[in-house]
Amino acid sequence: MVKRILSHHSINTAAHETIEVERRHSFEKTLLTNNRANSAPMISNDALLEGEDDHHNSKKKHSITIVNVSATELTIKKPDEEQPEAREQWSEQLDFLLSIIGFAVDLANIWRFPYLCYKNGGGAFLIPYVLSVLLGGMPLFYLELLLGQYYRQGAITCWRKICPLLAGIGWAVTVIAFYTDFYYNVVISWGLYYLFASFRKILPWSDCNHSWTTPDCSTVNTRRRFLENCINQLNNTLNTTIDLSRINPNEQNSFETSLLYENCSESLKHSRIVSPAQEYFHLQVYRLNKTRNLSLENLGNINWENVACLAIIYLICYFSMWKGVKTSGKVVWFTALFPYVVLTILMIRGLFLNGSMKGIEYYIRPDLSKLNDASVWVDAASQTFFSLGPGFGVLMAFASYNDFHHNVFRDAMITVAVNSITSFASGFVIFMFLGYMSEVSGRAIKDVAEQGSTLVFIVYPEAIATMPWAPVWAVFFFLMLLTLGLDSSFGGSEAIITALSDEFPVLRRHREWFVGILFFFYFLIGIPSCTDAGVYFVELLQNYAAFYSIIIAVFFEAIAVSWLYGIQRISEDVQEMLGTKPGKFWIGTWCFAAPAFLGGIIIFGLARYTNPAYGEPTDPFYYKYPDWSHLLGWMFALSSVIFIPAVAIYQLLIEKGSLATRFRLAITPWKERQRNQNPDIIISTNHALLFIIFIHLISSSINAEICQTDDCRSGDCELLRLSNGLIKKSCHCAKNVCGETCQRLCNATSPCDTNPCWFGGTCVDVANFDYICLCPSNHSGKNCRTVVSCQPNTCYNGGTCVETAYAARCTCSADFSGAYCQYKKNKLQSKSTDTLPHVEYKQFDAETLAVIANLGSASNGNTQRMNPPDSSVPLAPEAHSQFVFCLTNPCDNGGTCFVTNTATTKGICVCRDGYFGDYCERSFRNMTIASQIPSGYCSSSPCLNDGTCVEVGGFQGYCRCSGEYRGLYCEISVRAVSCNPTPW
Repeated sequence: MVKRILSHHSINTAAHETIEVERRHSFEKTLLTNNRANSAPMISNDALLEGEDDHHNSKKKHSITIVNVSATELTIKKPDEEQPEAREQWSEQLDFLLSIIGFAVDLANIWRFPYLCYKNGGGAFLIPYVLSVLLGGMPLFYLELLLGQYYRQGAITCWRKICPLLAGIGWAVTVIAFYTDFYYNVVISWGLYYLFASFRKILPWSDCNHSWTTPDCSTVNTRRRFLENCINQLNNTLNTTIDLSRINPNEQNSFETSLLYENCSESLKHSRIVSPAQEYFHLQVYRLNKTRNLSLENLGNINWENVACLAIIYLICYFSMWKGVKTSGKVVWFTALFPYVVLTILMIRGLFLNGSMKGIEYYIRPDLSKLNDASVWVDAASQTFFSLGPGFGVLMAFASYNDFHHNVFRDAMITVAVNSITSFASGFVIFMFLGYMSEVSGRAIKDVAEQGSTLVFIVYPEAIATMPWAPVWAVFFFLMLLTLGLDSSFGGSEAIITALSDEFPVLRRHREWFVGILFFFYFLIGIPSCTDAGVYFVELLQNYAAFYSIIIAVFFEAIAVSWLYGIQRISEDVQEMLGTKPGKFWIGTWCFAAPAFLGGIIIFGLARYTNPAYGEPTDPFYYKYPDWSHLLGWMFALSSVIFIPAVAIYQLLIEKGSLATRFRLAITPWKERQRNQNPDIIISTNHALLFIIFIHLISSSINAEICQTDDCRSGDCELLRLSNGLIKKSCHCAKNVCGETCQRLCNATSPCDTNPCWFGGTCVDVANFDYICLCPSNHSGKNCRTVVSCQPNTCYNGGTCVETAYAARCTCSADFSGAYCQYKKNKLQSKSTDTLPHVEYKQFDAETLAVIANLGSASNGNTQRMNPPDSSVPLAPEAHSQFVFCLTNPCDNGGTCFVTNTATTKGICVCRDGYFGDYCERSFRNMTIASQIPSGYCSSSPCLNDGTCVEVGGFQGYCRCSGEYRGLYCEISVRAVSCNPTPW
């Protein structure tokens, strides 16, 4: 793996105070010992850089000094910089844990998972569900907690710092959280309405003796008698003698009994018979009287009882959150734990109900044939995603208030486990009561099983109404729903509050006012949902506002973190916080499984999409939405995700430079911009190389401003971003080397002082501190390094000289290597590793990265040099050889060997600081005025047919061919090659 090569930028403030450099590794406790500091090249730059404060949008200018150091990640603290205000933290670690458990365990665990489990194969459904949790839900849940804790910011600011190009993700998830929190609080207000109604001796939905009931209202006993009469009539019609008591709707073992029940059940569905629980919700909580022709165009009057319940919900939210997580963290001790008390009580009560065991059997009975249905897997994936809730910005917000080194991994695993166990356990409670309802009503469990609001506001209340002490059980049940809903509402609201407060710090300083205004605005826009037909609006928003948009947003999150921010960066962040890097499982799921998981949900969701309606066509309160409402719904969905491309375009427009430069800057994380790292050369993983190569191709086509190695003859080129946004090139010269382009020795009076001509060539001064070499026979090029034709002593150690169209080359025997077979292979050398070692010398530009992208293997140089017969004549090493380059370990002095293309066996040596040459055989430390310093690989103009020479570090290079030419020196015409042309 290619690791980042970082440079430390020392910031000289206006007062010229000394900076403090601290190591961020080992939890910022171990000071860095830099063995290369004494020999690192240094150059002062007068460029001005923009700095961005952690909590403010102010721009600060600093002059900089750049020092090359080893690739240890450093942070820079500026003593004169104003310290940001301290961030609020959780009072106790359990406050955080209970808050994320309360957010993850919500109404969906009660009203959706049990039904999906029953519908999709019972116990067999646990197989796709557990796999979805492990490969999709859990990695995304953990990832969001990591990002929030590391950056300690809300979603908007956090994503701006992770990847400015995709900062729109933060805005998108904040808008989605706003929509979701809006309709979710309306649903909670229904639970509060039912809670108040439960404080009566007789529950209002238990009978039909009320002003809102209609002649079609019928109790459970009435519906049971309807079925019995229907079956008796069919008995008489068919002249059968089936005993009515033998007909069990859940166990129809004969064709006759099955036929009787199914016919009568269908008759009941299509009749005008309505349960009192249905009428209570639709005609009392709402006023959906069919004679009034209510619709989205005609919402009717405001129901002030609903308005009051909604206002109480927002008052509870306000006084739980107005002081921040220190107050909400205490409230969740009740709201997160109380539901488990109620579930336990209801489970114990359910065990003693008639039919409860039959309900449990239907719930967990495995049907493995269902696993062949793709929709089962999609249901499992979507339930996992929406139950754990990554992508709403809630997890980031909660984790941002943690201590930096808090063990968030432990909390993530606990929460995922608790959420899954709660979902499965709640199914037992639900289906115990459904089995009881089946027994009481005489209907099959499949006919009473529902999901969503119908289950918790119609089916379950009706079952409770038939029990002894019904009001007591109703109070427990709806209080549980209220606490479950409030926990999730707290999370959604905190996501919005934290995101906006961190992006606009003035809001944080006036949190009480900001939270009050936010909830008051929520309340005002929620009033239409409290009208007679407001449920239509709530259901429409629930169908469109979050489902597709949140999955799309989280899909881009996974791509941004894994493929733009980079696995290496996130791994280093995790190590900095928790002391250890994430394992291969997490890397694999973040990079591949999670995006595939989300992409599958999107594709199958769109494939199965149908225009939603309120209820089923056979329901007495069925409502088909008008066509324009579906367009409105998709506008809601797009109004959030549109921020992702919109902000990306805006980010590219505000950056300076060419398109490629803007893109590179836009994908550079904030923390590396703060350190003034060159966005051309910062890479964290092989994944990021793909994007760098892509941008390099764009750069080549539009002549963008990028560093080329030949910009600096004996040093590194770096792009500096000035305060006006422009990009300036700067050369960082090697030791004892000076000049704007590092073109001369510091004490040299002539370019010929360095003896640049090889093989006895004569140096002649020309204008502008340049030179030419008068080469001896059989040598050519700028520095006489190219052997033109084969001579008797061209190759050593039995090597065979081969003349090409451009120059002579040597093919070596198995035991020797080098351009002229001058190296003996070390028989004791260990096998080369597939893992790339750390590169310590050069900061590569985009051209170099394009080469390294095709790395095949690498090894550290460790060879035994065999002197040639005439050791007084300096050799002319070559960048590439005719064998698998790195397997010969040709690099001296600790240089690192890279195979640049396994197909063509090309390779290069990247030297440690202080060494140069094609094989790192020469040292700057030992150079004198008389020493021979080559001016670069491209100085000899090796590329033919208008090819462009590119140097890649270590005085090595390659030819970028144009048109129809390929080959090492662009000497091969593809017109003459039938297959497998070389990529260069």
